[in-house]
Amino acid sequence: MALEPRRQLLVSRGWVQAVAIVMIFGFTVMGMLAYRTYTGEPPIPARVTDDSGHVLFTRGDILAGQAVFLRNGLMEYGSIFGHGAYLAACGETLEPAS
Repeated sequence: MALEPRRQLLVSRGWVQAVAIVMIFGFTVMGMLAYRTYTGEPPIPARVTDDSGHVLFTRGDILAGQAVFLRNGLMEYGSIFGHGAYLAACGETLEPAS
C-alpha cells in the first residue's frame, strides 16, 4: 500500500505561527485583565469628614449601604453611579441622608 504524499497547507507556516502567537498573547492579556477586575477594588476611606471635622459617614456605613444595595437587588434599577442607588426594592424613591 503506497502512502499518499502529504498535502501542502493553503497558507504558509508563518501565518499559522503568527495566528497562534496573537491568540496566545490576546488570551494572556484578557486573563490578566480579568484577574485585575476581580481582585482589585476601589479604596474605601475609613471616615469622611466635613470642613469642620465632623464625621459624615464611616467605612462601616459605606459597607452597610453596599449590603443593602445588593440585598435589595438595586443594581437592576440603573448604574451604581447613577439614579439606581436611590431606588428601593419596591420602586419607591429613597432620599439621601442629610
